[in-house]
Amino acid sequence: LKLSGGEILGLIGPNGAGKTTLLKIISGTVIATAGSVHFTEREAGIGILPESPALLPGLSGFRNLQLLASLQNKIGKQEIRETMETVGLDPANRKAVGSYSLGMKQRLMLAQAIMEKPKLLLLDEPTNGLDPLGIIDLRQLLYSLADQGVGIIIASHLLHEIELMCNRVAI
Repeated sequence: LKLSGGEILGLIGPNGAGKTTLLKIISGTVIATAGSVHFTEREAGIGILPESPALLPGLSGFRNLQLLASLQNKIGKQEIRETMETVGLDPANRKAVGSYSLGMKQRLMLAQAIMEKPKLLLLDEPTNGLDPLGIIDLRQLLYSLADQGVGIIIASHLLHEIELMCNRVAI
């Protein structure tokens, strides 16, 4: 399976088919027992939206992203603010993430995935918790990222959404 920059690839299959595991192998968080993953660019930069949000519930969305960004020290406060606005979140909102709706948490995790401008974006069930307008916003964002040369892989079991978002599908 090969993915080019600017391409949106959908992975579909029933629960337990290995979609999430494949994304974990590509991201390097799980080691494959067979096969291999190769990147043509040494500094590919991978953004990951996991199936389950991993956030610190007592901190604001901005503070969560600021802590994550400090691990790599690649981006500053202004880039975080811009990314939050891009996904439809207010960076000035000081509300603790623990009180966010599932859709707001999903948007925050999407911001986390794109804030360092990766060349490869791995999305596991990205529409989870999003309302219909949030799903449309997500689609538009993904199209924009693909236009900027980002390769995107989306794992889902929602065939209709994959049809609307992707250039190609792997089953």
